[in-house]
Amino acid sequence: GRALEKEVELAATVNWKNLKTGELLIDNKTITASASYSEWQSQSFGYASALAANRLAQKIVESMEKEW
Repeated sequence: GRALEKEVELAATVNWKNLKTGELLIDNKTITASASYSEWQSQSFGYASALAANRLAQKIVESMEKEW
């Protein structure tokens, strides 16, 4: 049979450095995000890839927030 639902997973390795001081704020942190899609619901790999990319971007920005 064919799978009813498939999943796309994206991963990014993040480095964040303060260019003024040289301080490494984030060092090789791996962040992942995923999204599922179903061809039976007329969803494509492209749809899930875009959704996972948006979630990944959001997680990267969240990891850059400093605690007060």
